[in-house]
Amino acid sequence: MSIAIDAARAIVAELNAGEFSQEFVAKMKLIPAYELSELRELKVTVVPKLIEVSPASRASTQLRVKVDIGIQKRISKNLISDCQALLKLADEILTFLRKRKLQDAPEFVYAEAQNDPLYDPGLLEEKRTFTGVITLTYLVLR
Repeated sequence: MSIAIDAARAIVAELNAGEFSQEFVAKMKLIPAYELSELRELKVTVVPKLIEVSPASRASTQLRVKVDIGIQKRISKNLISDCQALLKLADEILTFLRKRKLQDAPEFVYAEAQNDPLYDPGLLEEKRTFTGVITLTYLVLR
């Protein structure tokens, strides 16, 4: 199994065990595509993104594993308050996972996180759909 999939599954387990201001069930998907009708419910999708390999020593290799967490929801008439609530959720997820040891993958060491984009203004304007992405980076020595 891919090390990036291992990381994604471990992150899903952590998120589903956590407590947040909005209820959701995180899922790992290789293709994070949804129909607009499915986005009436909040979707938190964890997607393996990237593996970078570099030498750590003569005998070992460092893997830099990146995983995206997508936060998506169709926005109701309350554009400002709905977006603020979803931005708050993204911040909660980022804070929750920052420097957190992944119970199902203890060999992964947290390195950094980004929330970029905070949200996609084009999707928000065209389809009234909030889409934000958090990218987590973990290091693994092999």
